[in-house]
Amino acid sequence: MSEPTPLVARLRGEGILNAQAGGKGSSLDVLVSLGANVPTTSVITTEAYRLFVSDPALSAFLDELRDGDLPEPEDHEREQERVDAAFLDVDLPDPILEAIAAEAPPVGGGATLAVRSSATAEDTASASFAGQYRSYLGVGPDDLSSAVRLVWSSLWHPAPRSYRRFRDIPETDLSMAVVLMAMLEPSHAGVIFTTDPGGEADQLRLEVVEGLGEALVSGEATPDAYVVPREGAAEELGRVDPVLGELVVEALRIEEELGKPQDIEWAI
Repeated sequence: MSEPTPLVARLRGEGILNAQAGGKGSSLDVLVSLGANVPTTSVITTEAYRLFVSDPALSAFLDELRDGDLPEPEDHEREQERVDAAFLDVDLPDPILEAIAAEAPPVGGGATLAVRSSATAEDTASASFAGQYRSYLGVGPDDLSSAVRLVWSSLWHPAPRSYRRFRDIPETDLSMAVVLMAMLEPSHAGVIFTTDPGGEADQLRLEVVEGLGEALVSGEATPDAYVVPREGAAEELGRVDPVLGELVVEALRIEEELGKPQDIEWAI
């Protein structure tokens, strides 16, 4: 008999499933299992989401959304606000609050969290929900409950609902996990592609911005980009900065462990 899914699980590399932790959560757990240097991370699981949306008023509201027509584009902002209000009108149940207190990375005294969406139907071979769900950075204890509920509410915003219908993705068992990751204050961050997605298969691409990587993935900052041959990449980028050389070595190790090219968010 399988163990019940906890409401909040600390990622320890023990094989948490996509169905429990969503795409981001399960991928981070794989990195933990490989010994990668992942900040302390927990996941509010899909079990917690299902407990939350079992509230009678919220459950009826979601039934209305599933069965109803999609709003017109000019009404998306108003509809998004309506969805957010419905989720914020319901308090987090005590069992979820207690599980967060017991298993989440600590907050307070200057420590904050990244609160990130991790949907079970986030990305597939034929569909990408990139940028459609919410994430929040630098969340303190007073804002954590609201941030979690607003991440959940973004699952039902007009844009992802429209996209799901366009892609014939069913909504009957839709769920959302939430990643809680200890915030860093990096000097530099970015993405490393172990195979350059826009170039040759024998090249590696490294993108670097100052500060948080959010500026890169949101398009706010243009990164410094290095495209180098995979063979000798660690030595070449190590001459730019020794830490970048170490980053290449680690990224290629992870690629070898997983058996396919990787794109990895990183921070120094």
